[in-house]
Formats: sequence, C-alpha cells, structure tokens
Amino acid sequence: MPGAVRGYLFDLHSSTVLGTIYELVSTLYTTN
Repeated sequence: MPGAVRGYLFDLHSSTVLGTIYELVSTLYTTN
C-alpha cells in the first residue's frame, strides 16, 4: 500500500468508521 494512502487512512482513524475498519483489517493481517 502506498505510503500516502496509508497516511490518509491513518489520519481518518481518529474520527472515521473507515479508520476503525482499517485497524481491524490490519489486526487480522497481523494475526494471520
């Protein structure tokens, strides 16, 4: 994933549902 996109999603994390989804997906990938 491009750094710019990752940074954008990371910024959304603090106030957006997409950020929560992104964290959940990241957690799943880390677990697997």
